[in-house]
Amino acid sequence: MPGLPGRWNYPAGKDAILYIQCGPYSPDEDPDEQVAILRGTGGMTPTVALDIDISGRVPGDHELRSMAELVLARFGGLAFDDFMSFTHGWTIDEIRANKSVQGLHFFDYREAHKVDEAG
Repeated sequence: MPGLPGRWNYPAGKDAILYIQCGPYSPDEDPDEQVAILRGTGGMTPTVALDIDISGRVPGDHELRSMAELVLARFGGLAFDDFMSFTHGWTIDEIRANKSVQGLHFFDYREAHKVDEAG
C-alpha cells in the first residue's frame, strides 16, 4: 500500500479480501501469548510475522488457504489461525491435506462456531 511499507491488500483496490501486514517478529507485550507461540513452534522464536485479516464481506477461505500455501511453500514455517490460537501451528502439508486437529481444520470458522454454540 502506498506509504505503508509491509502492508498489502489482496486483491488490490477497494474490494480487497485479505489485508496483509508483514514485518519482523517481536515478542508481544502479552507474556502468555509469547509462551503459547513458543509452545506452538516447538520452542523456536519466529523471525517474521505475517498477519492476514479477512474483510468479512466474503468468506475468504480460498484466498487465505492460497496465501498460506504460497508463503509456506516459499519460506517454510507455521501458520496459526484464530480458531486454534497458538495451540497448534499448521504446516503446509496439514493445510494441503485438510488435516483435522482437535476437530478443527485450518481456518475452520464454521466448525469453531458450532463448537462455541454447543459449549
